[in-house]
Amino acid sequence: MKPDMKVSICVKSIFQSLIFSIILVFAACSEGPLDSDDGSGNGSGDGGNSTGVGVESVHGPVTMKLESVTATTALFSGSLDMETAMLYTELGIIYSTDSALSKDSGTRLRITSIINENKFMELISGLPHSTEIYYAPYYCSASGLFVAGEAKKLKTVTPEISIAVDETSVTGRSVNLLMGVSGITPADLQSVSIGLMYSDDKNTVQEGEVIEIQELAQSGEIVIPLDDLLASTPYYYCSYIEQNGKRLLGDIKEFRLPDPYIAAQKDLDMSAAVNLSTTKTANCYIVSQAGLYKFRTVKGNSSTSVGNIASCSILWETLGTYDAPKPLELISAVCYRDNFIAFKTADTFKEGNALIAAKDASGNILWSWHIWLTDQPKGQVYKNNAGTMMDRDLGATSCTYLNDTSDDGLYYQWGRKDPFYMWSYKSTIASSPYVSSDSTYGTIEYATANPTTFITGNSLNADWYYTDTDKMGYTTRWTTSDQDKSIYDPCPAGWRVPDSDFWEIAYGYSGKTEISFSKTGGEDMSYYFGSGDSSIWYPESGVYNTDGDFLSDVGCWWSAGLYYENWVWGLNIVFHSFKSDFFTKGYMLSSPSSGCFVRCQKE
Repeated sequence: MKPDMKVSICVKSIFQSLIFSIILVFAACSEGPLDSDDGSGNGSGDGGNSTGVGVESVHGPVTMKLESVTATTALFSGSLDMETAMLYTELGIIYSTDSALSKDSGTRLRITSIINENKFMELISGLPHSTEIYYAPYYCSASGLFVAGEAKKLKTVTPEISIAVDETSVTGRSVNLLMGVSGITPADLQSVSIGLMYSDDKNTVQEGEVIEIQELAQSGEIVIPLDDLLASTPYYYCSYIEQNGKRLLGDIKEFRLPDPYIAAQKDLDMSAAVNLSTTKTANCYIVSQAGLYKFRTVKGNSSTSVGNIASCSILWETLGTYDAPKPLELISAVCYRDNFIAFKTADTFKEGNALIAAKDASGNILWSWHIWLTDQPKGQVYKNNAGTMMDRDLGATSCTYLNDTSDDGLYYQWGRKDPFYMWSYKSTIASSPYVSSDSTYGTIEYATANPTTFITGNSLNADWYYTDTDKMGYTTRWTTSDQDKSIYDPCPAGWRVPDSDFWEIAYGYSGKTEISFSKTGGEDMSYYFGSGDSSIWYPESGVYNTDGDFLSDVGCWWSAGLYYENWVWGLNIVFHSFKSDFFTKGYMLSSPSSGCFVRCQKE
């Protein structure tokens, strides 16, 4: 090579590098606001193109086109001018919800998927759905300069989720919901979750049960079965879509399963029914085998009619376990005629509890009766001539610890005749609603007409019965053995709520005693109350306090005796890990609105 030729080439190379650097600096200095919408679909607007699909961008060595957009992804295809591309350290796509794309304000996706020499396909994922996204090709030089091209705009797809009840699938305990999904692909489920939320409380749908959709059907229609529902109970449901911790709910809708007990109101043969009220009437009747039974429609423990009855119905059934019975699993039919309510148990007898109500022509409850399906409870003689007590709590189906819930009884508010099942039990209806005691709700009339409603204590005296003072009212709701048995006493015929000094007499001491803990689940009190030859079992089942909150590790058994103004005497046992404290006469946790157990005393 000649010397003058060599000099010429060096000068030319330096000149080209200088020109290229000037171009880079010029481009870098013009990073500011990107081009505004020109209405063509090639700027920040979409020109009627809802997603921006098909828009092409060219910048430096990068030519690319938006191929497709879903709820959370954008797919780009393109090509590179490979000779020019070699001059840059990085090539890619920058994107942001902010139109001002710059080195520090956007997210950069580097082009790495080169196919067929200079072709590429790049997928941006994790985009927010239903959102405008600005994007542009970019390149970086070895000197650190960042250059972005003209901004384009795409909009991610807005998912549409419809949901409705499949009316053909409705049963007394289950239903299918049909969900239709559009705008969501399987790839989108990597960034978003969709599904269903439901509850039996309209105000707590977003804290209710959640069913997340894991797979999408090709048709876009998904069948969602809901099982183990409660009979004749309204349910509220909605779809949801969640992304980055933000959950958006669809419209809340409602469905109600049919009342299976309407079909249970059949014409039964009254003449063939066993009369449970032949000797005495009560608010609770014990049934120990399958069959057809009847009782007089009078207020418990009296001969007073409950009023003009137009119909009767089963309000709830429970097995006293964590599993809900199927409707009519305990009682299969019920009938009112000629001042009697008759009911038929299921052919296969099952232990548990049920509540049957008499109603007037408007459907208002006039009175209700507790049907206790269990083996006949026995009496246990307590020491010191205290008397005879039932071998189990009212509503329990076992008198011993069996490592299950059968020894747990039902709960009662002091002076009310109707039981409440334990919060953890499952029933054919929703768990008891709560209302606060006041002049409207804190009355005998309201309690009688709403036997499934727990009335929390008022602020004056913590009683469910409202007096507008700090003193208890109508204190003969339950009565001691020196008086006639109250019409609100919940015990079966021949039994009653015990006197306040029953446990004190049996133990021979009034006050607090510490005892060793016998076993998990309760305390065998035979040494303290009985002869010690047979178990006198008191379960550890918890109580409801005056606010309706559940307290575990404690048990409280009502007496009919009042302590002072707004407290009731009772037996209290506090269960600890290795010992128990029991109070033979105490008022701990014994405000009248608390939910406690009843162990009936022999009359």
